[in-house]
Amino acid sequence: MRSREIEVGHDTPDEMPSTKFFPEPEDVFAENIERHRRVLQPLLSISTAELGADFPDQLHFVCPLEPYDGLLGEYTRDYHSGYCRVNWIAFEVIDGRYRFMGDFRYFRINAPFDEPHAEANEAFEENHYTYKEESYAKAKQAFRDGSADQSRWQSAIELYGGLAPHGNWCVGSDLEIDDQEFDDDGRGAKPLTKDGRPFQFVGSIQGYSYRKEAPVSKLLFFDPKKKVAVLTFDWT
Repeated sequence: MRSREIEVGHDTPDEMPSTKFFPEPEDVFAENIERHRRVLQPLLSISTAELGADFPDQLHFVCPLEPYDGLLGEYTRDYHSGYCRVNWIAFEVIDGRYRFMGDFRYFRINAPFDEPHAEANEAFEENHYTYKEESYAKAKQAFRDGSADQSRWQSAIELYGGLAPHGNWCVGSDLEIDDQEFDDDGRGAKPLTKDGRPFQFVGSIQGYSYRKEAPVSKLLFFDPKKKVAVLTFDWT
């Protein structure tokens, strides 16, 4: 499927993928739901079966509450593994739900802080999480009670299927990126699996509709063979 920008008011309803905004955590995470939800905010579930026979019925855009500064995972390299690297997180997809494929200490709030300022740094990180949870809760409530312009949510979907746009997410990536071929719109960059196969691009969404201090774009890729979803973040 060729990627396309989804423009609210221009695409007909049958062109829009089926979506669920602010899905419940139990519909997104396959196990250890509270542990996943502690560090990840569910933003959008999107139908993906039409992207290929080996795709699940749906995949999910989630957003980490980190980072406060720098890039996600930049300060927790000791706990990186597999596809969980700087600015990348990965999930095993089990019956359309996610299981984080890394060490939860990948998230700074779960990693030990160095002395002598460990207590102060931990308190600072907790305050940072609280701020982002409050912002997320306000957006979720505005969506559910209709107090915000509802086109805000559909316009959050930038691209669906096809080819991923080039951006700072693929510059200096800790995951190997194939960015040698582009279409006329400058799209075509793709992360590679451990055995050199390209992940397939699911889509991208913008972040500011869901909470403050969110990445500009979140890009979701999927490997149908191994049933692995990977997310990365563009901070342009």
